[in-house]
Amino acid sequence: MHTLTPTQRLKWRKRAVSVALNSAQNLLMPALNIMISALVIRLASRELWGQFVSALITAQLIAHVLAWGNKEYLLRHFSKHPNSIASAFQAVFIPRLTLFLAICPILLIVDGGILLILWIFPLFIAQSFEVMVVFRRHFAVAVILEMMLTVGMLGALLTSETITQNLLFTVFIVSAWVRGGVYAWRYRMNLILISPMDTIYRVPTSEMEKGEKHEIIPTASPLSKLERGFRGEVFINNLAYFRLALPFFLLGLSGMLASRIDLYTLSIMAEKSDVASYQVVINLLLYVQAGANFILIPFVKTLYRLDSHAIRKIAGRLFLFGCVAIPPLILLLRLLVGWVYELSYSDLFWVMGGLFALPIFGYLPLIHRLYGQNAQRFVLWVNIVGAVINGVLNVIFIPSMGITGALFASAICQWGMLGAYILRN
Repeated sequence: MHTLTPTQRLKWRKRAVSVALNSAQNLLMPALNIMISALVIRLASRELWGQFVSALITAQLIAHVLAWGNKEYLLRHFSKHPNSIASAFQAVFIPRLTLFLAICPILLIVDGGILLILWIFPLFIAQSFEVMVVFRRHFAVAVILEMMLTVGMLGALLTSETITQNLLFTVFIVSAWVRGGVYAWRYRMNLILISPMDTIYRVPTSEMEKGEKHEIIPTASPLSKLERGFRGEVFINNLAYFRLALPFFLLGLSGMLASRIDLYTLSIMAEKSDVASYQVVINLLLYVQAGANFILIPFVKTLYRLDSHAIRKIAGRLFLFGCVAIPPLILLLRLLVGWVYELSYSDLFWVMGGLFALPIFGYLPLIHRLYGQNAQRFVLWVNIVGAVINGVLNVIFIPSMGITGALFASAICQWGMLGAYILRN
């Protein structure tokens, strides 16, 4: 029987800790929104939280657009060119900052636009540095920061005499500035312009010791034109980033719309109290869906090396696990929502919730298989078509079925996406 060496055990422990901390970081933000929504609904009203949710999802959507796939794009670049991290970061940061400045005049003519600008800018800063957290594996710093912000935000709401829209905006905006400020200070060296000769081929020490002469040659990278542009040569080249990172941006945006188009539609068509009620449950259901991803995270690299038969077998087993695990989880969520939020929903609503959460357990391994085949475009089109169909179904079902209709439409689209991935694989 093969046993791991102490070095291998240490390596696997470090990987496990990184996975756990990264998962915790990704869960803390939605968990914070769930806790704050519970406080506002219990201490104030559903209408108040529903009004704030409209501003919340607007700020998050705009911040997502401003991110423009920078994390995924830079992670790939950093992996290939680790000696040009600072210049590459700047080459991506400045065009996105220009985009933010370009939309500010539009936001100013919108009701509450100044508050949105004050909120979105620190979100933009924090998102810019998320790639550094992931690449450097500074997950512990991120988790500690999020925990401190969670305590601070909840404390501010609990100690206030009354909860108002202004208080909610203040709490979220201050939190965003603290997060963005901490990340900017932690990775401030990446904001400093450096010499054009910042990236070189490093000569092995063993060869240097031989006394051989080696020419230092600047490394070439996909961002070289962008980097030169920021040093004043050709500024227009910097705009090429939006084209280069477009696939990452579209993939992320389409996935976000496919999972949130129901909430966006409800915020336009339904009463604010219904928006608040739906947002509470959909966030919890997205947590259930995230379970499939957490199960697969340790095995993603292995998935890319498996053949179609093995991937289908894994997908089938994960789907079967979802069939067993989701019903008791839905019952638990029903009890939790009734106890914490004092909200009740129909049996049909919760059935739709289970049907909404289940399909991803079947198609997530198939998505990773497509990524391994460089077939991201298919995933993109499935997301786009799913978002469009979901939006249309929401417009049809919401007037007659309310929030149950929104969840029904989302469940239909999730099963349609599962069918598409099964046919493709």
